[in-house]
Amino acid sequence: MQADNEFCTFIHPLYGFRAAVIIICKTYYGRKLVTIRQIISRWAPSTENNTEAYITMVSKAVGIGADVMLPRPKAETKNVWASILWAIALHENGYVPNGMDSVISAAYDMVFDKM
Repeated sequence: MQADNEFCTFIHPLYGFRAAVIIICKTYYGRKLVTIRQIISRWAPSTENNTEAYITMVSKAVGIGADVMLPRPKAETKNVWASILWAIALHENGYVPNGMDSVISAAYDMVFDKM
């Protein structure tokens, strides 16, 4: 049962990150949202967030300018996208638990190793 009508709750972080990979790397990138600014503006709209602060934080965390075109998501670009997902998790939660890097990596592989 979904307790929140707007946000999903997952039984394990792996499935939450898998959903994020599908949304961000497949759906957003497929719709030509190809920079950190474009992605975060859609992921965390200003009606609910301080979107500029969010963009700045993610951009600094991954070391990529907010308006730089990101590489196409695929198995070979996992490090870039995993860094973005990690930064999003940090911003959303205020911390990222130890071991979450491997969960993010596994979630990415679930989506892109099938290609």
